[in-house]
Amino acid sequence: MINLSLFSCQKILRWPVGIAVFAGLLASVPGFSQEPQGLSDRLQALRNLSAQQPSGGDELIFLSLLDNTIQTSLVRAKALQSPRTDQQIGTSAPRARATSLVTRPGIPDFLSLSAEHDDLGTGSRATDFTLTATPTNLYYLMSGQDTPDKWDRRSWLRHFSVSATFESSSSDGKAFQNAELKWVLVGNRSARDRVFREDFLKPLVADKGLQKAANDMTAALSTLGSTPAGQRLSETQIAYNRWREDKGTVTVDEVTAEVNRLISKLQSELTPDDLNMIKQAGLAYFKSGKTLQEFDSQLEVDAKAFINQGWEVALAGGTSHDPDVSDFTYLDLSATYTFPQNTNYSFSFDTVAEANQSGRDPQGASLDTLHGYSAAAGFTASGYLNDRLDLSIEGKLRHDQAASVDLGTLGLKAVFKPGHGFSIPVAASYRNRTVDSTKSSFKVTAGISLDVNGLLPGGG
Repeated sequence: MINLSLFSCQKILRWPVGIAVFAGLLASVPGFSQEPQGLSDRLQALRNLSAQQPSGGDELIFLSLLDNTIQTSLVRAKALQSPRTDQQIGTSAPRARATSLVTRPGIPDFLSLSAEHDDLGTGSRATDFTLTATPTNLYYLMSGQDTPDKWDRRSWLRHFSVSATFESSSSDGKAFQNAELKWVLVGNRSARDRVFREDFLKPLVADKGLQKAANDMTAALSTLGSTPAGQRLSETQIAYNRWREDKGTVTVDEVTAEVNRLISKLQSELTPDDLNMIKQAGLAYFKSGKTLQEFDSQLEVDAKAFINQGWEVALAGGTSHDPDVSDFTYLDLSATYTFPQNTNYSFSFDTVAEANQSGRDPQGASLDTLHGYSAAAGFTASGYLNDRLDLSIEGKLRHDQAASVDLGTLGLKAVFKPGHGFSIPVAASYRNRTVDSTKSSFKVTAGISLDVNGLLPGGG
């Protein structure tokens, strides 16, 4: 795995009951269960709450940070492998229903699924469904052999992906629409690569003192869990959980009052030595959590810079269905350049050449070998709304050989990322004409994409 922080969190989850006394205490309290960026606000709220307690109460409140720190770590780890601006979402650009005018070179680590619907609001029922996979990675994942050593040894195989697109309601009744093989020539970096682990991850672990902080926390919490004080903490947790279940919806004031009551009762039953042991365990955990947060924050910065900076170039070949003229074979050269100084900005372009697979169209008219050709470019600004929104402007020029017309399209696209592995692209585009009409038009295309890697623990 790329993140030792996730491993540390998994160790925490395996410790005896009593260690996580108020784990999840604030999970359902309004204002406390926000995004990871709200961790400092939650910490301040907890400090304010602990200041209201008699001596010894703050140590218990420290332990209530357990769930929040775990969730923060998982979110940061998964963010390393969230959908990037270099990855193609949905079908490739030769498909008219694609939400992207520009084909991007990036491929999923394992598997992605997408659905794209053309011309929203027109009553169209046609939807494209695309499945994209990196076969080698997917095989090792499914067979349980996805280890760092095998990841390194199959590095060149990770640069190949395959995809297939099917249409829900095509004009000629054929579901199959497109198949493609892509080879990433340059780029396709991953935070799991050996060079990142050796040159970035190990020095960062040593610099942040992560291992020592984790060892100190393990020793303190393990000792606490085997004592009568630890057992009483476990009983207190059970009492709180019962209260919480009975109350249903609660307010911050109600939680404060109940925690005050439980802590006061617990303090009256514990000796000064017990309270000191709890204090040391709580402080050890708090120090480890702070170190973990610093480590994850820097890891996210380093990983994004390593993965995204510079060029990524891919060559794709495929076959696509065209019921009006002829099925065609195409070659697509795509590239993305992400600015090293600011990885939130990237420029993409691709060029496509298409060749007819038949010498005649459905009406029997003779066809040239050339089906058409196109060039497209786009600029993307990402990272808005806490990395939940990417915005792009794209343009495409295409020559249709059969109709002997030039088609121009200009589009704006927004990609919403509401959760790990999920993307919702929405594109609005203006076309100067269609193949059949000189009249310009405007359309809106939307889709949804699922990257399986984003659903794996730690983002894969």
